[in-house]
Amino acid sequence: MRRRILRATLAIGLIFGAAAAFAYSTGPPISRTGAPAIGGKPAEGLCTMCHDLSFANDGTGKVEILDLPASYVPGQVYPLRVRLSSTANQEYPDRKWGFEITAVYRTNGLGAGTWNLPESGDDSLRRASYDPGSTSTWKTRVYITHTGPPSHKGGPSPSEWSFAWVAPPVDSGSVVFCVAGNAANGDSASSGTDDHIYTARDTVLAPSLTVDVPPPARERFVTAIEPPYPNPMTWKCVDVSFTIARSGNVDLALFDATGRRVKTLVRGWREAGPGAAFWNGRGETGTQAANGVYFVRLKAPGEPRMLTRRLILAR
Repeated sequence: MRRRILRATLAIGLIFGAAAAFAYSTGPPISRTGAPAIGGKPAEGLCTMCHDLSFANDGTGKVEILDLPASYVPGQVYPLRVRLSSTANQEYPDRKWGFEITAVYRTNGLGAGTWNLPESGDDSLRRASYDPGSTSTWKTRVYITHTGPPSHKGGPSPSEWSFAWVAPPVDSGSVVFCVAGNAANGDSASSGTDDHIYTARDTVLAPSLTVDVPPPARERFVTAIEPPYPNPMTWKCVDVSFTIARSGNVDLALFDATGRRVKTLVRGWREAGPGAAFWNGRGETGTQAANGVYFVRLKAPGEPRMLTRRLILAR
């Protein structure tokens, strides 16, 4: 009972996101767990941007993180499972199952602990993260995702994956686990109401229930726009991360080579700090944009000029 009360106190609301836990053979792109905004880090995306005719947690199923401890012992290895259950798509013989999970510190949103993959078994899993030189706001996070769904192709509900989380080497504060799952119909098409996305999160407390890491000091931010990822854009979606030095009205938009505004990504008031947006390759009217060169431009408060990044659409 005490653990439930503490978890309720520490819970952090999920925020919408975009793109991708597809059950493709290569696995989903990273930072698609729906992790909430924590410690100045923006909320991660979800699968619903690319699976753009579905919405998360529609009542047909759920995804769960099983075997989590109430609190962790520094350096301890914890075997975990992700279980994905769904009543959807039972009529599809080739339906597929996929997931992505990450763990972050509750105080600052940085990646927490490490992951161990199983030495043997039927699951095809990968441990994934951004390149060391990446400027992504989520670059400290490490993810576990499916890579090869054939072992789960056509399988019954529920579908499970097993792996292990290695706790931080010292007491570094409570850890939030975030997971997204996709029960797909197996037709390899992203658009459609037959791909069902589910999310969940849980908190593992710091070794001491009364002493936690204090909140980080207020950061001083520098206005910047990071290179779109991936670029060239060959996935269904591309990440666009940015930072603004002061609060105010932000205009982040995509333009074609002639200077025509193709898609507004962010417009309106934002607090100082990092932010993120996603583009699914479609214009303002929802039509698919043509392959070619585009420019992501950021007009930030207090900045005399727009900041620009080049993006190639090649799908």
